[in-house]
Amino acid sequence: GQGIEFEKGNYIFPLSFVGNKLTIVCNEIGQWETYKTDKYGFNNSNNDYNKNIDFIILGDSYVWGECSKRDENIDANLSELLKLNIINFGIGGSGPLHMLGIISEYVINFQPHHVIWFHFQNDLRNLQLEEFGSFMNKYLYEKNFTQNLINRDQDINSAITNYINFYIEKNEIKFFNFHIYSFIKLTYVRKLVNLENNLKYIYNVFVQNKKNKEKNYTVIEPETYVIYEEILDKSVKILKEKNINITFVYLPDLPEIFPFEENVLDDNKEKVINIWKKNNLQYIDASEVLNSKNFKKNELFHGGFWGNHYTSKGYRVLSKYLYNKIDIAE
Repeated sequence: GQGIEFEKGNYIFPLSFVGNKLTIVCNEIGQWETYKTDKYGFNNSNNDYNKNIDFIILGDSYVWGECSKRDENIDANLSELLKLNIINFGIGGSGPLHMLGIISEYVINFQPHHVIWFHFQNDLRNLQLEEFGSFMNKYLYEKNFTQNLINRDQDINSAITNYINFYIEKNEIKFFNFHIYSFIKLTYVRKLVNLENNLKYIYNVFVQNKKNKEKNYTVIEPETYVIYEEILDKSVKILKEKNINITFVYLPDLPEIFPFEENVLDDNKEKVINIWKKNNLQYIDASEVLNSKNFKKNELFHGGFWGNHYTSKGYRVLSKYLYNKIDIAE
């Protein structure tokens, strides 16, 4: 689609949340976590932009800090260990095209020394969803494409607020606000239409699979790997032009470390890492430290209705591992 209408006849495609607003994250540990978004709609303090930005991290909900306190996230732990200012541009549900968009719209405007791109095992499935929307493809196929989002916070806020209010008034936000939750996470912002189908999909993923103790793994099509490699190539080139280094990090999911059944393991990890190797990209495999040999399930994952995100201990372990692996002098 062309995005969301923020005023009559004018559209925008947000890549973040409403800025400077209290945001309810989720509940995996018996209490609802909240935080106030920064002026761009990400999970940072506005004061972080007043200092020199050393690192920017990209990723989905595991980077964003789903169901976790801000001071227990990856960026908080890494900032403390590295003694550097780290900005978190993670967004729940984002895939590779979304991250390319964030690089184009936000990252290059801050000139960090280093970017860390966190790859989660569902990123390629998210990419297949992103490909359905022609707008996101502009970041890949159009040279120097940008919506100038960094200077359009008022338009972004108006568009998202209007969108939410419209469906609240139509009384189409049902089932524990799954529609609203899906949109605020931007998990399915690629579609921006057909909310009833989105609801059924979310219900199947989060409820039916929870009951069955199974996880729904969509088949990754061969062409998705080709597009993924094109996205990486363009992302790296954009950053290199600005003298910004990049490291990729593979993050393991709960079924990969503690499988419910033998056949639920995703098979894209090896292919993704081979793409990184083929293109001589610096990468770190976090499954070398986050595994069942070293930890019990409840030490690494919250569990719960909304999913299985890392615990505060999981984030600490991951951050210490990255601290010992990342070459900040590169």
